[in-house]
Amino acid sequence: MTPPAIDAGKASWRTWARSRAPIDDLDRISARLIDGLAHWLPGAPGGHVLLYLAMPGELDVRAIADHTDRLCAVTRTPPEGPLTVHPLASSMELHRFGYEQPVAGSAEVEREEIGVVLVPGLVFAADGGRLGHGKGYYDTLLPTLPDRAARVGITAETLLVERLPTEPHDVAMSHLATERGVRAVR
Repeated sequence: MTPPAIDAGKASWRTWARSRAPIDDLDRISARLIDGLAHWLPGAPGGHVLLYLAMPGELDVRAIADHTDRLCAVTRTPPEGPLTVHPLASSMELHRFGYEQPVAGSAEVEREEIGVVLVPGLVFAADGGRLGHGKGYYDTLLPTLPDRAARVGITAETLLVERLPTEPHDVAMSHLATERGVRAVR
């Protein structure tokens, strides 16, 4: 199935991406992603690694915490408002969408301490464009992180395209990580 036209709109792109998601290979691709990230991280900007705890059907990057000596942080999706950032070692609860997150009231991590952020998405573009689920959580979070922080889009090779429709609030990735490794965006 070929990707939609660039002007088809984000809803069409989300439908296409969901039809291509690597559901059967998630564990294998996730393991290869972790290997690539572990080799790349020593040369990445210093500071905490902000990762995400995977929703069902997403590539799982949690194991990167076992392959780095850096402190790791995760996001919490509150009932209202923007994502908050907490230590990975926080007590966890299950979010209604099926992923773990820090419990309400967990200590927060200062945004200035973040050196690398691993960003989930449905599909990414070679120029760093990202299309998420459409709730805008990462579009709100990313501009609050230090400019020096590496923004790493996490995806499978089958979900990389040349270009995506973008809007002014979209934040481009500085790097893309797939089962083939981590590469800077061109």
